[in-house]
Amino acid sequence: MHIKKGKALENLGFDEFLRIYSDNIEILHRNKYANGIDKYNYFKRIGLGDNLVGATIDGWFINNQGGFELLEIECSDSTYFNISYYRI
Repeated sequence: MHIKKGKALENLGFDEFLRIYSDNIEILHRNKYANGIDKYNYFKRIGLGDNLVGATIDGWFINNQGGFELLEIECSDSTYFNISYYRI
């Protein structure tokens, strides 16, 4: 059940992201996972600390100015989704 809940929340996060930002997106690509294993991992710095934290790229898109951006959707038990995108 936990995996299904996570995937459903991720899909909802994509839908909400598109609803809000669709006017600024030319192409959106959702990353697919092989056998439930994330193949698009990276490390990022949180706050001012020196430690790196593992994260997963859930998708990428090209904005209407031609910029390439990475999309990360974080689902937790809180009330809100955290959707981050990073300009490359």
